Amino acid sequence: MLYDKFINRYTVTGKLIAIDPIHIGSSSKNSLNPIDVDDAVLKDNNGHPIIPGASVKGVVRLYFESVLRGIDEGKACVVLDKDKCCTEKNKEEFEKIKDPLEKAKAVYECSCDVCRLFGGREFAGKLQFKDCYLIGEPSYERRDGVAIDRNTGAAKGSAKYDFEVISKDSEFEFYLTADNLDEQQKKYFDFIINAMQEGNLSVGGKTTRGLGRFKVYDLKIDVITADALKEKLGL
Repeated sequence: MLYDKFINRYTVTGKLIAIDPIHIGSSSKNSLNPIDVDDAVLKDNNGHPIIPGASVKGVVRLYFESVLRGIDEGKACVVLDKDKCCTEKNKEEFEKIKDPLEKAKAVYECSCDVCRLFGGREFAGKLQFKDCYLIGEPSYERRDGVAIDRNTGAAKGSAKYDFEVISKDSEFEFYLTADNLDEQQKKYFDFIINAMQEGNLSVGGKTTRGLGRFKVYDLKIDVITADALKEKLGL
């Protein structure tokens, strides 16, 4: 199912909690003030930490890909590898189709299960993870780190630095929508929600150092179908 007509929409709201401290670094330049932290976390316009929806989506997609590949290699392509992407091998054929809707249908039919749900090189995904904004006042910690020499694998001279993390038990708003899911995708959707509730996924950087685990809870799932919308609009 594509987006040319409304079939259904699932809206998930709730909370995301940091089981471990979380570090999602900022791309802004580090401060020249010697008392400031070297590697700060990403913050919103109010100066509060934020977890980008893209970060959560990336983690969930990676996990879901690994699960489906364990079941059937054909259900999950390697979307970033041009030679292994599900739609790249048929790209020349797609270009021959002039009608945009027919082209979209052809691309969708050639796509793997993961790309149909999360999006691929040619179209947007059905799942939309919104940015997660902090609930309450921010709480931070500082951790020490040492730069590693890529050639030797050992500490690189005296390259010591500190980095900022969002404290354990920090809570964020969670918001996810899913549009036009078919019957199989509804089962995938339920699996994904359960995976995020289990607390075994990690987001952000330095996850090999024990950072990043999160889970979602207090979820409310609202579903609206085309028939329900028709009745609501009195059509």
